Amino acid sequence: MIMKLTDKAFIGRPYITDGDSYQEIRDTLERVPFTWAIQTHYVPATDTDGAFIVASCKAIDACIQVAYSYEHSRQGAHYVAAVALIKRECSDMWENLTVLGSVEQGSGYLFCFGEDGLNT
Repeated sequence: MIMKLTDKAFIGRPYITDGDSYQEIRDTLERVPFTWAIQTHYVPATDTDGAFIVASCKAIDACIQVAYSYEHSRQGAHYVAAVALIKRECSDMWENLTVLGSVEQGSGYLFCFGEDGLNT
């Protein structure tokens, strides 16, 4: 019984590769309504402001700016910003979301978040 539940959880998940363009990923995720693609990018420090990461999600038309977290790895700092956006915009359901995949793009990452499938 547990194995069938686990298999069912992964059936509807999209397969995203490093070679997929942003538009291909977006088109794929639009067919799976319970997923969100969050793009992050690094903004370097200036004379007056520290470095930060901007995370944005076009599907919900939202973005957030988070101070760069030096205690994390490079990808970890971007993940922190993506999760901050999800926690703010989906406060009622963010605990049921998981990272379905991530791809490095330019000065940031593209994270795909969705329901974990095991609690649905």
